[in-house]
Amino acid sequence: MSDRTLQASKITAIALLAAFAVLVFTVSATKIGDQDFWWHLALGKQVVVTHSIDSPDSFSYTFAGKKQFSEEWLADLLIYLSYAAGGFTGVFLLKSAVLLLMFLFLLLNINRHTRDVDRTVRTAGAVLALVVVLFVLRWRLFIRPFLFSYLMVALFIYVLDGAELSGKKRGLYLLPLLGILWVNLSKGAVLGPAIIGMYMVERVVLRKSFKDELVVLVLTTAALLINTEGLNYYVYLYERMTEVGVIITAENRPMTTQLLWGAGFRYMYMYQVGLVLAALYLALLGGWRKPRNLLLFAFFFANSLLQRRNVDFFAISTCLFTGMTLVWALGKIKRIAMVGRAPIGVIVAAAVAFVAVVAVPTSKVYPFGLGVKPDTFPYGAVRFMKDEHVDGRIFNSYPFGGYLIWNAPELKVFIDGRWDQLYSADFAKEYYADIDSAHDWGKSEQKWGFDVVLASYESNGSGRHFPSHIANHWNWALVYWDDRSAVFVKKIPKYEHLIDKYGYQLARPTFYNFSYIQSLIKQYGKEEVMRRMAHDAAMAPDNQEVLMARVMLNYFYGDRARNMPAIESDMKKVLSLKPDTDIEHAFEALLLAERGDKQQAARELSRAFALNPESGYGKFVKEKYGL
Repeated sequence: MSDRTLQASKITAIALLAAFAVLVFTVSATKIGDQDFWWHLALGKQVVVTHSIDSPDSFSYTFAGKKQFSEEWLADLLIYLSYAAGGFTGVFLLKSAVLLLMFLFLLLNINRHTRDVDRTVRTAGAVLALVVVLFVLRWRLFIRPFLFSYLMVALFIYVLDGAELSGKKRGLYLLPLLGILWVNLSKGAVLGPAIIGMYMVERVVLRKSFKDELVVLVLTTAALLINTEGLNYYVYLYERMTEVGVIITAENRPMTTQLLWGAGFRYMYMYQVGLVLAALYLALLGGWRKPRNLLLFAFFFANSLLQRRNVDFFAISTCLFTGMTLVWALGKIKRIAMVGRAPIGVIVAAAVAFVAVVAVPTSKVYPFGLGVKPDTFPYGAVRFMKDEHVDGRIFNSYPFGGYLIWNAPELKVFIDGRWDQLYSADFAKEYYADIDSAHDWGKSEQKWGFDVVLASYESNGSGRHFPSHIANHWNWALVYWDDRSAVFVKKIPKYEHLIDKYGYQLARPTFYNFSYIQSLIKQYGKEEVMRRMAHDAAMAPDNQEVLMARVMLNYFYGDRARNMPAIESDMKKVLSLKPDTDIEHAFEALLLAERGDKQQAARELSRAFALNPESGYGKFVKEKYGL
């Protein structure tokens, strides 16, 4: 290879790595929408303020003073210190640094397995493999302690692979020390002994000496006891594995076909790409000859099926397999992969750079930038409660607990994201029973004495954390309501002034189910319902659901011809507001069809079905007007 060719190869490799580094930064620059970020931040601050790494709970009133699982104290501390030093920029830099370090070890591991391959092909294939991993991680690339487990899994595999390739085992004895660091950063530290065990099993199967691997396995397993929880760390993991029936968050649920090939495809497509590439390496390129490869693939693949959140660890642990397949493929197509005189490395670098600076910042799925994701947390509700001095005991929806802990620490929470390190399984079940049952709600109300409710209300969501029964409860009044949250207060003298000033008279959050209007008319009479609904609409002029309720009232129960100007005015406002719902487009299609504009009506109806293929309102309009 000539000096000129060698220099060009180096420049191309640098361009590939630079493009990927930029991609890591742009992907990391995603606005924060993770509900757990806030309480991790608060726990980190607590370490600084109290000078203790094992403080009892002081954020809730339900478990106040009780011991919480604090094994991840070091990660929480690092998250808080990065935030204290640089705000959201600080935590962005922390996330980027951890990811870049992880990718460095993955890259080095691929490179040393492909040293006999052309540098440009080797680097291009490795970078593409890292891109696959990055986009698998992207759907839950949160600033949480498990971020450090990403780094540690990559580092453990790097060290173990290095020992196998070189035959020098001294480096293995670094792993117990890394285990001590890991176990104080993340619960995922148990993966360390698991990975060591897979490498040891390979040596057993191949009838090679496994003395060093066994000693390191024992030492690392013991090293994980050096944390604030001691032996309880392993007890905790066992309890989480055997606990049945308490799955609060979606990320802990099993993989589904809907996630793989349905609505979740946009999050899981790269996981499937990585799965295929890794399987190709094992099946066709000889990867199966090393038992550890089969063990790594099988173990992490099984875990990704049992809990969808583990797709990230599958991608990291099999990155070498993905890289080997891509390096092999690029080598095969190198001669034909030319655009003019551009070599394949330049093409890959340009593609990665394009994704980094164009595709990622314009993503509609992941909001680009630093700071907090809009329309995610109860900003308006918390501001309302502070402005109006609502300081009672709160029943809050699970997703809002972390935000309250950090942004309104004076309001002690009912529950938050620490369900697996503070709250008991029975309490989690009690919480869901309260959400689902008015009877259980009454028992909890008496037990805990809460008189304020801050409920998660996504009007186009599932309502899993919204106690729908409270909307009709005689003893609770709705005083704040937007498209993210709702605040109810108990009808007691303490809140009479608040109810008089902000209380809704008839409109209620029912996820656009307006069947309650008919019963209200029977109870109060049509004129009185219209008067009260006008009051609610005037009080909340930007509340889409309230306006839609008035549209339904005027259309189905009023003088339609006389009310049509008001209906059309409300619909114009509704269509301009968030969220975008199937019912608004279906109803607009109905109005257009009645005016004879069936072409435009069909367009609106298609928008309704795009938002909800099973739209009941859409089907009604379609059948009635033959659209």
